[in-house]
Amino acid sequence: MNITKYQWKTLSASFLGYCLDSFDWMLLSFVMPLIITTWGVSGSDAGLIATVTTFGAVLGGWTMGILGEYFGRVRMLSITILAYSIFTGLCALSQNVEQLMFFRFLTGVGLGAEWGLAQALIAESWDPKLRARAASFVHSGWPVGYGLAAVVFSVFAPMFGWKGLFVVGVVPALVVFWIRKNVPESPAFEEIKKERAEIKEKLRRNQASQQDIQKSSFPLVYIFSKQHIRVTLPLLIFILGSYITYWGVMTWVPTMLYTEHQLSIAKTGIFIVALNVAGFIGANAFGWFSDRFGRKATYAPYLIVSAVVLYFYGHASSNTALLVLGIIFGFLIFGANAGQGAFYSEMFPTHVRSTALNVLTNIGRLVSAFSPYYIGYVSPKIGLGATLSLFSVLFIMMVAMLIFLPENKGRNILVQEENSLSA
Repeated sequence: MNITKYQWKTLSASFLGYCLDSFDWMLLSFVMPLIITTWGVSGSDAGLIATVTTFGAVLGGWTMGILGEYFGRVRMLSITILAYSIFTGLCALSQNVEQLMFFRFLTGVGLGAEWGLAQALIAESWDPKLRARAASFVHSGWPVGYGLAAVVFSVFAPMFGWKGLFVVGVVPALVVFWIRKNVPESPAFEEIKKERAEIKEKLRRNQASQQDIQKSSFPLVYIFSKQHIRVTLPLLIFILGSYITYWGVMTWVPTMLYTEHQLSIAKTGIFIVALNVAGFIGANAFGWFSDRFGRKATYAPYLIVSAVVLYFYGHASSNTALLVLGIIFGFLIFGANAGQGAFYSEMFPTHVRSTALNVLTNIGRLVSAFSPYYIGYVSPKIGLGATLSLFSVLFIMMVAMLIFLPENKGRNILVQEENSLSA
């Protein structure tokens, strides 16, 4: 199957954007133990820094996701990358926890919408037979960025401290210039933009059909309408399980390795790099399995095994067990997360896709904002690893939600499709 030059460009832009999104976001998880040491803050207060970042991401995701329906996926994608790069660099100017929280909130505003905009762009530009693989490859940019953050942390933190790492976070801004010059908007978006103008004219002349009125409605109204809530609600519960687990566990894994198991900074970085290399492989394997066997048939085993592995990972006592289980868990959790792009995109039509992906995932992100704080609060009582293992139950909840969600493998996403939330 031929892949066009345009498709390669959308894939490159989306992958780079998400890779650098991850790099800027996960810098915080690495510098957190250094911030605790430098300023003498408690674990719960340190977790609150991650929480306010998430609040910013929710605001940015909701706002820019909706704007992506009107001003384009590529344009808003460029703005998000520029925003999170600049504000990550400004974090280095922080003189206390309150100032760092302020800059991290603004960083989050940029980070929140990148994934949804990129996945909408991929869904609208790639062939249905390759969609899951393309979407999963984009998502595999997250472990690459996470691993890059681990390398930068291991090499530069001993020399420049945690503020120097935030300065490096400005670098992704350079990618914006390439995206704006080389990546045009998706044909599907351009078509819906043209259609909106036509509908607006019909409404002015009182000639609009019921279908036209529905398409002209505010995207949030469409997503949560009585007609579509039967899919939106279980999908939202599925997203909640995914986000609470990921952001709770992965925010604290470096700290668990560094403090509870007393690994050195260098060894902590090595373990995290290994986890993320496995995550890159798991993400792309998920895309292949998903295109071959279906979305739900791939999700179920990934999630069930994730529940088991996380439980034992949290209770591991030896460095060997931590390394091996971390690699397996990385393969699984990044793989399951990588499936989200195609899985979610296929449930919504073009005129609400960016909004749906960004609003629903950022509701998940909003709820998950309390996850790092909860872990920081509970872990002194039962241990950090034991606290992380409690999150295994959420993977089982996600498996249960698959029963209520449609299988859309190979579905042709077209602007003209109206029955986009078929069961």
